Amino acid sequence: MKAGIITYHNVINYGAALQALALQHTLEKKGVEAQIINYTPKDVFDVYRSFSAKRFCRACKKSVLLALKDVASNVKNYRLLSGKRRDFARFGQRYYHYSGKACADFEKLKTQLPDYDVCFTGSDQVWNPEITRGFDPAYLLDFGRESMVRASYAASIGKSSFSEEEQKELASYLQRMDSISVREKTAATALRPVTDKPVEVVLDPTLLLSQKEWQTLFSLNEKKGGYILSYALYFDPRLNALADKLSKEKNLPVVHFSKKNLFGNGEQRVPFADPKKFVELFAGADYVVTNSFHGTAFAVNFSKNFVSFVGNSRSSRITDLLDTLGIPERAAVRYTQDLLQLDDIDYVSVQEKLDAEREKSLAYIKNVLERAEEK
Repeated sequence: MKAGIITYHNVINYGAALQALALQHTLEKKGVEAQIINYTPKDVFDVYRSFSAKRFCRACKKSVLLALKDVASNVKNYRLLSGKRRDFARFGQRYYHYSGKACADFEKLKTQLPDYDVCFTGSDQVWNPEITRGFDPAYLLDFGRESMVRASYAASIGKSSFSEEEQKELASYLQRMDSISVREKTAATALRPVTDKPVEVVLDPTLLLSQKEWQTLFSLNEKKGGYILSYALYFDPRLNALADKLSKEKNLPVVHFSKKNLFGNGEQRVPFADPKKFVELFAGADYVVTNSFHGTAFAVNFSKNFVSFVGNSRSSRITDLLDTLGIPERAAVRYTQDLLQLDDIDYVSVQEKLDAEREKSLAYIKNVLERAEEK
């Protein structure tokens, strides 16, 4: 059986890169020939370029000053961005099984795609019209032969509702879908009025692989590295304050992904880390402090004591996950001394809950593949 996966894969984002690989690997474990569809639309990938005239013009509509600051920051960090772009590209070349050469045009893509038995769209915000500048038919699987099984896996919409016009357009695409699953409960709530088909909530693909599977995939050892790992999607003084305090109390250095000096006590900066190194750092950490969903997911998967700071519009997926696993106290709105007194996490209970959720998600994938076998 041949399967395609279309998602945001070739971007400078750890979560995006690793979720694509995780779904590919999960399908391959089931004996499926899985490929990452090498679709690179400009509207999505312009965000990760050092400079984009289109992105600059869009930013100017909100604030000229912020647009200019973005340009200045990208000029200043050009070497860093170029280095990470190179390393992420090498990661993809090593671990992804691509459908072919990168293609930015949907109409051209349709003519060069292999004949798939089943195709998955997701995870990430593939159904967020604000990112794709309107719904992109590629991410709604508007290609392939009629009998090809079409399914979403952990698709995300990045918002809590759709306009009436968006609902009508999305409904027409979803009619062709055989199975629908999303990553967040809020996405399921928003989609249910749009379609009469069941909408399941499943785990992010990175959680489909156990700790041992990630270690085997990347040939990692289980030895702790003796450090506090700080992973911030955006500058967060709460996160920095806690990491700094933990570093002093535990007498451990902070390893972080910024190129700036943020901590004392022998900090280690890893701004050029590729996705494999990202996972390796989580595997070796003694403690994790983050404000990222995927930072939270890998901390949980590797059974680390951690704190996840929440508070922005994307925090619901962090709190949803922690509620499901029975550890809502690991989500923090502000830095307080109480965070230093948190008990160690009972990972026997947490991993049992995670295993149960993983089985549900794998059952969804199994059902999709069985449907493809029947066609």
